[in-house]
Parts: sequence; structure tokens; C-alpha cells
Amino acid sequence: MMDWRFGLARFSERNIDGFVTVQPDWYGDDAEDDGGGEALEVIHPYGFRSQPRDPDVDPETKAAKGAGLLYVFDGDEGFALPTQDPRHAALLSNEQKGGAQMYGVNDAGQLSSVIIIGTTGDITTTHGGGMQSAMSSTEMVFGTGTAVALAKGPALDALLAALATFATAMSTAANFAQTAAAATALQGSLQAITQTSTTKVRAE
Repeated sequence: MMDWRFGLARFSERNIDGFVTVQPDWYGDDAEDDGGGEALEVIHPYGFRSQPRDPDVDPETKAAKGAGLLYVFDGDEGFALPTQDPRHAALLSNEQKGGAQMYGVNDAGQLSSVIIIGTTGDITTTHGGGMQSAMSSTEMVFGTGTAVALAKGPALDALLAALATFATAMSTAANFAQTAAAATALQGSLQAITQTSTTKVRAE
């Protein structure tokens, strides 16, 4: 039976084989004079990968605060699983019960995240620099303002064509009857256009 232990993630990097490794800062009986051990291969949940930031150090350059690290040895081969970093806890939003979030912190200390809110299922994506998008069951919002209904391409094209036809007719109208006919034609064209609201967005 393998014995899992807990320490501090001291230094991490991606090796030449593409694997993330991390140097643990041993606790308890595993501790060495310098507090560090050999780099261990990081294991991740399937489909995810992360690389913890180096810890803060005290005046004696010893690791003081950073991401936790679960580690285990299978014979002489060691593996590690990074855990939460207390330095970032205050930056995280509340995902609510049943929710989840994925996050990372850039060199400037700004946190970017993807959050699924447990109470509603809404999904919010936030960039550390300030840009945000939010998706609910009824709308997709970019930025922090109120959502505005988007227009489908064909419907917008039909509207522009109807207005162009109306403008041409008005420019040549010589009397009230011709003006009224142009207005009636425009009304018919507008009524024929399908509703324009949509929830689909695609960047070109």
C-alpha cells in the first residue's frame, strides 16, 4: 500500500519529455536540511494540467507559502499532485454548492478563471486583465454590461435591402400616392422579416 504524504510545491517546470515536474518541500520526517527534495513527476486528473507557481520565501530563502503538494512513492519512483494555493484564495469567486471552477494566475498576480455556478449553472469566464463573458440559459454577455439581442445575418440583410428599396422609391416619388405606396411596400417587407434575436455568437 502506497503512503501519501503532504508538503509544499517548491519549484515546477515542464521537462524535455513534456511532463510537468515539481520539487517538493518536505514536511516532518522527510525534511532535509534545505527543505527540498528531488523533482517528482506531477499527475493530473484526465484532461487537465497545471503548473504551480514557486512559493514565497522567508528571509532565509526557505519556502514559506505556496501551493500544497500531495506526494507518493512507488518504490524509488515518486509522483506528486499539487493542491490549492492559499495566496490566491481571496481572489476566487464563490462557485456555490454543486459548482466548480478552473483558474490560473499570471506573472502580474492577476487571476483568470472559468466558473460554473452551482445554483444556476451559469458559466462565467474572466480574464485577469478585466475582460469577462457570462453565459446563462437565455443569453450570452460579453463585458460587464446588460445583454443586447443580436441580429441574425439573413434577417439583417433583408432589413437593409428593404430600407434601400424604400430610400430609392422615396427619392423618385413625385406625389403623395407614390410616397404612400413606398411606405406600404416597406411595411410589407418589414413584416416578412423573421424575428432577429439570436443566442449564437461566432467570431470571424
